[in-house]
Amino acid sequence: MTPRSSGRTEPCSPQQARTRLAQAEMFADVADLVLGEHVDTAPGVAAALSVLAGIAAADAACGAVLGRRSRGQDHRQAADRWPASFPTALGWPGRSGSSST
Repeated sequence: MTPRSSGRTEPCSPQQARTRLAQAEMFADVADLVLGEHVDTAPGVAAALSVLAGIAAADAACGAVLGRRSRGQDHRQAADRWPASFPTALGWPGRSGSSST
């Protein structure tokens, strides 16, 4: 299996990270509103907005912690940028589910 390329990145200031977080929250809020509509296309539109929310949230997290965000087409590359200590840096439990304090 060929490893994925690290892809393109760009600097992300704290202000840009906050903006991406606000965008993520808005995408998620609109997705919730769309789901309240009783039309056949609502689930697909809500899913697309949820994907955008996830991408924006990943940008915000990487920007806030690493000072950079992914700019590649492969959105999974953002996860490759997170060091193993990323959750603990935010005060979250480690990947095993236990805190490393």
